[in-house]
Amino acid sequence: MKKGIVMQLGTRSMVIMTPDGEFLKVRRRNQDIQVGEEIIVHPPSVKLKAMPMLVASIVFILLFIPFFLLQQNPVYAYVSLDINPSVELGVDKEKRVTEVIAYNEDGERLVDQLNQGEWKGESLELVATQLIQFAKDMGYLKGEGEILVTTTLVASDENSIQFANDIEDQLSDKLEKENIQLSLIRSESKWREEAKNQEVSPGKYAIYLMAKESGIEVSLDSIKEKTIADLAKESNGIGKLIKEHKIKEKRQENREKGNQKGDDNDKEEKTEKLTDEIFNRVEDGVKKKAEEVNEKEKEKEKEIEKKTGDIGKGIFKGKEEEKEEKEKEEKEKEEKEKEEKEKEEKEKEEKEKEEKKENKENKENKENKENERELKYLEKNEKDDDESQFKGKKEEKDKENGKVDED
Repeated sequence: MKKGIVMQLGTRSMVIMTPDGEFLKVRRRNQDIQVGEEIIVHPPSVKLKAMPMLVASIVFILLFIPFFLLQQNPVYAYVSLDINPSVELGVDKEKRVTEVIAYNEDGERLVDQLNQGEWKGESLELVATQLIQFAKDMGYLKGEGEILVTTTLVASDENSIQFANDIEDQLSDKLEKENIQLSLIRSESKWREEAKNQEVSPGKYAIYLMAKESGIEVSLDSIKEKTIADLAKESNGIGKLIKEHKIKEKRQENREKGNQKGDDNDKEEKTEKLTDEIFNRVEDGVKKKAEEVNEKEKEKEKEIEKKTGDIGKGIFKGKEEEKEEKEKEEKEKEEKEKEEKEKEEKEKEEKEKEEKKENKENKENKENKENERELKYLEKNEKDDDESQFKGKKEEKDKENGKVDED
């Protein structure tokens, strides 16, 4: 990486002058860059010979830089976002973005995603949210992710501390909703200047200083290349580093005030305990948040298991849970089959009763019909017998009458 002052602007390229007096032609990545602005660029670049036009440009810049600076809203604070892409946002007193600075190649790729010039004058929350979303889309921020947010105050008036607090609260609320782990650092202007000289973001430079302070062996070059998540793992948590640093700062402050006597030592211990308690509460809050996220994940897993069936169960359930679930299903199936079988047997029994009843009624009806038929038959025979007997008697009587007549 190289720093330089913009001397000449073209449509796709620009010429910068380095602190060594070299003129380099580099790609113009940001259309809002102005002549006279100090920027950080990455190779490839083309070294140019000094030209009269450039010399004239230098004179022009020296004369008119104060005018340009007066026309712009002054930067009130710098807010850097470190994932591995390292990007810094300059904001004015209204928390509106006035400049965007990339500290590495990944940061440049991230900044390239912003609409050219449209970020200027937008709120810090909006631009930071866009950058974080781009980081997710580009694969820099995976899972819950971890981001280091570093605030460096330029001004030192009575409102500056509250201004930094408001910025941190605003970004914390926003990122916690995205389930992103957040570490906050309040940096100093001298740290930021040292970081720029070392061509590293203020946030990573602060972590480097804190790691050294805690006795962790780490090189600045390695910190430049590593992601915040990797640095957190290696240092047992960035939050722990920050906590230890603040405790040491407090101790140093107490020592400078002469608080080394018995009573003052008690105050120091109380302060340490209070600081520990505060950070423990913060850690408990983070753990609680993580547990809530885990609960939500479990609920999602259950929903997926219902939708994906046996495949989902095989993925999200252990063997024991799967076995219990299977046994439960088999038991429910057996009970259901048993109920269905009992129902079928009951229906069959009722059907048999109905059939028997129907057969009995049919039999009775048949017997009744046969009895009626037999009765009719008997009645008919009896009638025929009576008629035949009557006829026979009549014939005998007629014969008797005829015989009398013959006589």
